[in-house]
Amino acid sequence: DLPPHEKKYYIGELLYEKISIIDQRNAGKITGMFLDLEIPELIILLREDQKLNRKTREAQRVLREAVTQ
Repeated sequence: DLPPHEKKYYIGELLYEKISIIDQRNAGKITGMFLDLEIPELIILLREDQKLNRKTREAQRVLREAVTQ
């Protein structure tokens, strides 16, 4: 079993691939935002595309709002 930081790194790589399909330009930022979540939540995002899409849209909104402020 991997230590938690290595699990997060591995999960982050997989999430980045999926997120880059949705938003290639912001995939790195969005993945970084998601890595603040706990490992079980990250695994759910990897397994459930609908939840990943919803969470990605939320992150896109947060990024847009940060730019306009």
